[in-house]
Amino acid sequence: MTLQTHDRHGFARKIAVDSTDLTIRNIRSDRTTLEGGLLPVSRKVRDQLINAAYKHSSEEFALMLDLGFRTGMRIQTICGLTLNAARYGLCR
Repeated sequence: MTLQTHDRHGFARKIAVDSTDLTIRNIRSDRTTLEGGLLPVSRKVRDQLINAAYKHSSEEFALMLDLGFRTGMRIQTICGLTLNAARYGLCR
């Protein structure tokens, strides 16, 4: 079966279709492990890690670790924060 569609420039295109079944397959995953066996950090361990970072590492690293644990932000997002973003209220 073929479907005719138009691209953004108005040209007609034909697409060969094998099936009209558009259902999303429910593929079961192994729910016994999380991300290769990693487990969430408890609040007690989290607080110990943050306190150790403030005592034994740079202030910047400790703040990044604190921000990541308390907000759930990923390291790429934390590293991308700028002073300009803070000045303009983009990271509150």
